[in-house]
Amino acid sequence: MGIGRDPRDIAAEEGVMEQGDYVPDGTIKTADLGAKQVTLAKLADGVLAASATGLLKMADGYLAASAGGLAKMADGFLAASVGARAKMADRFLTLLKFPLVTRGSVIVGGAADAPAELAALTTGQILVGNGTDLVSVAVSGDITLAADGTTAIGASKVTGAMLLNILAQTVIAGGAAGDHTVTGIATDDHIVAVWRLNRDAAVVATIEITDITSEFTITGADTINNAAGTDTTGDSLMILYINHA
Repeated sequence: MGIGRDPRDIAAEEGVMEQGDYVPDGTIKTADLGAKQVTLAKLADGVLAASATGLLKMADGYLAASAGGLAKMADGFLAASVGARAKMADRFLTLLKFPLVTRGSVIVGGAADAPAELAALTTGQILVGNGTDLVSVAVSGDITLAADGTTAIGASKVTGAMLLNILAQTVIAGGAAGDHTVTGIATDDHIVAVWRLNRDAAVVATIEITDITSEFTITGADTINNAAGTDTTGDSLMILYINHA
């Protein structure tokens, strides 16, 4: 039985390893592995990929050339995890490694939190959360949405109830050319019209209306001015303006 003999001699005689190939630290040399002893079950997921001919090959990027020209594990492919075991290094997986995604689609969380494709390419539709999922829906209601992002208000969609009361009008006493007080008018408002109301003294029921809008500008809060314009003393002025308040 070889009691007392050197284990290396016994291993050599039985063909387990060559004389002198004994490795004290427990590692195994390539030559020590029998032919076809490494099975697919021993390979980690992702190590192999389908080649152009349909046969298995080493996945792209998994191996790199070493200084001696032999294949080695690519730098940065593996990193130590918290438990000191090897794991995939951060940011090593590129988009080229992901399955193909249908053009115009996005990946979203689906049923049972599984990833799923969502078609997001339909013209005039937008992505909206509905409280459960992200969905692609058509824009509807008062506007339309074009493929270039342009929106348009539909015909007859704006009603009177939607309009802010932006038109204001008031009647003030006329006076000499210059400043006239219009309570409530602001510098960012816009004068639409100023009409001079001139009552004909001879004919009580007759009022002459003259448009003198072009003479006036808003010069300050509560103030319009027609310097070097018409003297309207004794007449009235009706002012129509857009109030932006």
